[in-house]
Order: sequence, then structure tokens, then C-alpha cells
Amino acid sequence: MQYCAAAPVAKLVPFSESLLSRCGNDSHRYCELYLAMAHPAAAGDEVDGIAMPAGLSYAANHLWLEVGEGGQCHAGIDAFLSRALGSVERIQYVWQQGLHRPAAILTAGAAEWEVVFPNPLLLTGCNLYLRANPSRLTAEPYTAGWLFEGRLAEGSTDKLMQGAAARAWMEQELRRINESVQRGAGTAADGGLFTAGVLHCLDRESRPALFHEFFSPFASGKGI
Repeated sequence: MQYCAAAPVAKLVPFSESLLSRCGNDSHRYCELYLAMAHPAAAGDEVDGIAMPAGLSYAANHLWLEVGEGGQCHAGIDAFLSRALGSVERIQYVWQQGLHRPAAILTAGAAEWEVVFPNPLLLTGCNLYLRANPSRLTAEPYTAGWLFEGRLAEGSTDKLMQGAAARAWMEQELRRINESVQRGAGTAADGGLFTAGVLHCLDRESRPALFHEFFSPFASGKGI
């Protein structure tokens, strides 16, 4: 038998079933207890002030995917989308299990925004902790703010970007959003970055246009 020493109440798990537990694979890095005790350092990789961990794959609508050695995978929103949202008050998952394109409805600034990972995953769970503390979605998008957990399916990694290609794409996205915001509302950039919570700063007509251009599933074919 084995158990997690960090848990306040020890739960015994047969050693033969360790791979079924989050502790027995790469998923432990997204465990609330692990994050609280280990305090993993934030990745130093960034592009013009936007955090962009090198070990992840990125979709063109600003969601990321990480695939562990055992085939488990996690997905969430990247720091670019986190900054555009600014803050999130509520999170609702469209599906929690099954073969789907994972989706969640985010309430931010009195508006609802649907974020969708553009490729199918075999969902095994969602980060339900975020429903009680949605601020972690944008404060810690690559760790405690993950959204979806599952396993790869056919097409899960299609058109995702990594490495130098992903960095070049992010540089292009930063230029595009600054140009879009300046044309639409004249909102000033903050030290080269677009204003945090930019979706809240735009007028009612400009918000959905900007979100659709950069963050909708239809953006997933751009910039690759």
C-alpha cells in the first residue's frame, strides 16, 4: 500500500493501482497539495513579457496542452488570454468527461466567454477547484489554473505549435492585438504589452470582435 504524506487524511492506495492515482504519474505536478507544498518556480520562458513555458504545445486560439510521459495530458489558457481577460468571476464546464473538444464558459467583466480547446481529448476530469477560486485561472494559468485533464485521442495534437514556431507566433499575436486595440479604442499599451483586462476596456461592439479574432475556435487555424 502507499499513501500521500501531504494529505491531511491518509488514503491508502494499493501499489498495483498506483498508475491510476494522480501521484503515480506526471499529473502530480497539477495536484493542489503538491503546488501548495512544493511551490514550483514559474517558468522563466517568456515572449515580450508574456509567460510561455517551452515544454508546452500551443493552439492558435491561446490554449495550451501538456502531454506527460504516461500519456496523461492537461490543458488550459495561456498567459496572453489570461491578460486579456484580466479577472474571471465564474467558470462553468461544458463537459467533464468523454471524448470532446474541451470547453468552458468564463464569466469576466459581466460578460460570458466560451474557451474551447480546438482538438478532441478524452476528458477524464476538470479542475473543479477553480469554481470555488476562479482567480487562479488567470493568476496561475500554467499550474493551478489548468482547466482540463484527459488522455490523447486521434487529432489531439493537430496544428499545435512548439518551440521557435510558437515564439514567433506569440510575437506576431502581440503586434496584432496592439494594432487591433489601438484602431478600435485607442487603449494604450502598458510597457509594450496590451492593457491587462483589455476585453473590459473595449466598447460593447468591439469586445466580441476582438475575442472572436484571437480566442474563438475559428482562430485555431491562424498563424501556424
